[in-house]
Amino acid sequence: MYWCGSSSSSGREIVAKWKSVANHVQDVHSHDNEDFPECLHLPLVGDQARHWLKPSTAACEKLTDIIKAPRLLKDMEKMSTDFQTSSIESYHSVILKFAPKSVAFSFIGMMCRTQLAAVHYNENSKRIQATTREGELRWHILYPRYKRGDYSVRPLKTNPTFKYVDELQDLVFDAVLDQPETYQDFLRQIPVPADLCSQFYQPDKQEAVARHTSRFFLSNN
Repeated sequence: MYWCGSSSSSGREIVAKWKSVANHVQDVHSHDNEDFPECLHLPLVGDQARHWLKPSTAACEKLTDIIKAPRLLKDMEKMSTDFQTSSIESYHSVILKFAPKSVAFSFIGMMCRTQLAAVHYNENSKRIQATTREGELRWHILYPRYKRGDYSVRPLKTNPTFKYVDELQDLVFDAVLDQPETYQDFLRQIPVPADLCSQFYQPDKQEAVARHTSRFFLSNN
């Protein structure tokens, strides 16, 4: 499904590629569809020739109904062909390293940590795959919990860089420490929103206690 969205130029092409899966699992690789007339893979031989589903069997019909469900096809036609969420998910993972959810930060502290995470991500988002001394691509094996003992193979990227740290240090020592008032005044001008709990109704304590105890009194009767 991810490939259908990322490799297509229109919603019709996405749907055509997705519907072709119903033929592919039956060892049919030519499709009566002008948007995607045939599979793009080479002829499958040897170990690639899998045990295909037999047409009209219960398993084949059940899978075909899932693939060609009208509601699913209607949603898939609206998938983005340009933007995927994998990079956003990676960025959110970086934010959790700079601002873990287990720690409470002030608004300014959270803003600074989020901006720092953005700087780190921007510098390292396009890292290439690492290679050995002989020039071979490096990979690593993961064991995701959802695969229940099975594994996934991912490319091993080059080590992250931290050039932005040197730039920030130069800024602090050359500018901020020289004229701290300018940056302190700017910091004070940042509007800090009120805490979320301030939006809740805060009753009188005696009134709240009386209401709480009255409920127990009524239930006992």
